[in-house]
Amino acid sequence: MNTKPRIKVVFDTNILVRTTFQKRSPLSARIYEAIEQQECIVVTSPPILEEVRDVINRGYIIEYSHTTPEMRTTYLNHLIELSILTPGTKQLHTSSRDKKDNMFLVCASEANAQYIVTSDRDLLTMKVYDGTTIIPPHEFVSLLETGNL
Repeated sequence: MNTKPRIKVVFDTNILVRTTFQKRSPLSARIYEAIEQQECIVVTSPPILEEVRDVINRGYIIEYSHTTPEMRTTYLNHLIELSILTPGTKQLHTSSRDKKDNMFLVCASEANAQYIVTSDRDLLTMKVYDGTTIIPPHEFVSLLETGNL
């Protein structure tokens, strides 16, 4: 059986948080399923994990998701288990308009990821960085559904 190699994907923080804690939309549920079923390889880095940790521990996220500290720790550990971890230290040759988004570019470049999936306009306007295509979540799901990933 000839199986296609899984592609490497960097998901921005809001995509990771929405797909895990706010799976109410079909889009978020499908991305969550793709991550859980390992239809793609999630790539992350210490700076991204730190931002995810910060976001999921914000009061309004805790209130919305009804999660305990143990549940949030389990989520982070599970994310790490499913991911390839890059150092997150590479120097960029081009920067995002929003410097806080550079950690996603660094991670994708270090891993030679095929995609960054984001809703962030500062990243989306770049379209491609260092061989990595930057796409919104609905395009990612469309690629999953059509088998073009």
